[in-house]
Amino acid sequence: LYVRNDFVTGVAIVLQDYKEVYVSTREKRSGEKVPAEDFKPTANSFAIPVSDPVSDKDLGVIYISLSPDVLHGAIDNTRGHIPMAVTVTSPFETEMFHIGEKVSAERENWFVGVTSHGYQVRVAVPKNFVLTGTLTSSAVTIGLSILFIIILYVTLRQTFSNYQKQVVDLVDSIEVIAQGEEGLRIDTSEK
Repeated sequence: LYVRNDFVTGVAIVLQDYKEVYVSTREKRSGEKVPAEDFKPTANSFAIPVSDPVSDKDLGVIYISLSPDVLHGAIDNTRGHIPMAVTVTSPFETEMFHIGEKVSAERENWFVGVTSHGYQVRVAVPKNFVLTGTLTSSAVTIGLSILFIIILYVTLRQTFSNYQKQVVDLVDSIEVIAQGEEGLRIDTSEK
């Protein structure tokens, strides 16, 4: 496990109704037994429940501890230049990971996702950042739309003004011919 997965820093096996927990770390791979009442999983460990596939009885929990650098790297790679706060909370309500500024849950609207194992991933983005981004993109969209409408209006106006001039000239010529001026020719130099 440790050889193939550099990000794993420890493993703890907690079996149901056992008085001891089996704990192994990258530094102490052979592991050791720890009294169950003294065991507390590390903050950056993920709990994976283990059950008997036949009887569906709970056998215990395996805790896999990860290097915090892996989580920081993954979040930093995802968020780019967006200032956000990210918190991962275990199913036991233990905060396992936090990056960004501390944000009160009551003051901000959090986007909350829950994994299949019950972990909560909460993400908060400052309201002023969202507002600034929204206003900027809206202003650019509206500005480009107005520019496109002006260009379209000028182009269509110029195109149809030539047609309008030709139609007016044609109607005037037909009226003059209808009044008896049979030798009149329509001027085609501008048509």
